[in-house]
Amino acid sequence: MSVIHFKFKNRPDYEKVAISGLEVSGKELKEAIMKKKKIGHSNLEIRDAQTKKVYSDTDMIKRNASVVVMRSVIPNAAKLPKTQHKDPSLLPSAGLDPQTFSSEASDPQKTSDLTTLTNEEDRLEAMMKQAGEGYTAAE
Repeated sequence: MSVIHFKFKNRPDYEKVAISGLEVSGKELKEAIMKKKKIGHSNLEIRDAQTKKVYSDTDMIKRNASVVVMRSVIPNAAKLPKTQHKDPSLLPSAGLDPQTFSSEASDPQKTSDLTTLTNEEDRLEAMMKQAGEGYTAAE
């Protein structure tokens, strides 16, 4: 059983993939690497580690060779949508009315929106209380 040493461009260490015979095609090597690293359908580029020669799918790679593997962009691939939420109802402060906190504004210890407090000392007191709520013993 022969091996080919490979590493991804951004990795420091080489890994081994077993092959049968004295050489393997570029396509078979790509499939073996994707299977070993559990990579789904991907476009891999394989280069010789010393000569920087790019191997095509039909090139034969000799046993005990060292290659560098790079993922390349799949041509004509559909772009995935961004995952940022544009819906304002999903934001934490969305739909909150400042009047909701007016009853709490009289008691700084219960105020969750510190912007409704007008006095700086009340804001600091409420902030310190909120910061320590997770660490106090349950009553």
